[in-house]
Amino acid sequence: MYPQTHLIIGIAFTIILFPFFGFFSLLILLSSILIDTDHYVAYMIHKKSLNLRKAFNWFSTRKWKKEINHPFVFFHFIEVLLIFFILGFRFILFFYIFLGFILHIPFDLIKEIKLNMFRLEKYSFLYYLAKA
Repeated sequence: MYPQTHLIIGIAFTIILFPFFGFFSLLILLSSILIDTDHYVAYMIHKKSLNLRKAFNWFSTRKWKKEINHPFVFFHFIEVLLIFFILGFRFILFFYIFLGFILHIPFDLIKEIKLNMFRLEKYSFLYYLAKA
């Protein structure tokens, strides 16, 4: 899903959540968008380039499929979500980041399932290792 779409969805949820979470709802919004920085990191590692525009193009046009099996997008792993969730019991900021990630991932899943492109290795580090 494009960052713009995640932004629109995030803003809508922020408006809904603001009465309950106050300004922490902005952290939920930011984390629901910034979760995709792992895409940029994967691009930088694979292509050895810092060009953000080319990274966006590489992912949005799925050019990565010609070069690698699947990019390593670590923030999308369920194991990372669990770590943020557990850390949220001790540090409240991690809980709000966790909520932002939870807001983001279902929309990625829906799009991938709809396009028949769902790959479990994008969502589980253990499965990613097993497939490697």
